[in-house]
Amino acid sequence: MIRFLLLGIALICICGMHSNEQPTLKVGLIEPIRMPYFYRDAQSGEAKGAYIDILEHIHKVTGIRFEYQFLPQVRIRELMREQKLDVEPGIDSSWRQEPGEAEASVYSDVFYISNEVIAYSNSAFLESDVDPVVFKSLKPCSLLGFNLIPEYDKDVVQARTEAQVLKMLITNRCDFAVFPFDVIAGELKKGNLHVTKSVESYELRLRLAKKQQHLLPQINRAIRDLKARGEIQKIMAAHH
Repeated sequence: MIRFLLLGIALICICGMHSNEQPTLKVGLIEPIRMPYFYRDAQSGEAKGAYIDILEHIHKVTGIRFEYQFLPQVRIRELMREQKLDVEPGIDSSWRQEPGEAEASVYSDVFYISNEVIAYSNSAFLESDVDPVVFKSLKPCSLLGFNLIPEYDKDVVQARTEAQVLKMLITNRCDFAVFPFDVIAGELKKGNLHVTKSVESYELRLRLAKKQQHLLPQINRAIRDLKARGEIQKIMAAHH
């Protein structure tokens, strides 16, 4: 009896040690907020959004915990280079090619394909399905710190938030803007804007600091599990 009791205590201790072994990773979220990917809850101030839900699902599978910080994009990129921040979610590796960024980073498997569309106001064109080539001669607006697709990147009117970009579109201060479809989906329901077919697609991954690369096998298994169960698509759809 004593032997079984000691064995039980040992197993409890081992399990407790295992759960405590998993680290807490610091996640950088670009400030200002980016709906539907991440935002601050109006009541609690806690981080919410599609990326938060995905990371919390990964936590349930792996035990890895995530701590969220809202920071300017420039600061996030600097801290990732310095290995002082652990995760930047929703990144295509082609977006992080400044000196030192590739060497400081490792990437998870792709968790989502982001399709970019051109959004324009109802008054800009008569037809609702415009060929994207039309926009090459028109004036774009975009989010400050985000590059446009090269063929549309000229004489850009920039704004600090996507809400401001949307307002400029609706009031005809610019002719068009390139958005991830997931960002514009909610606005389309209001009937103020049209979008073209997809003009570009990006492979979104979790960008990890190089020092955390030993966690990639666990994280990738969790991503495969979530994708196989259709959870990521459900999460993204729920935040439209």
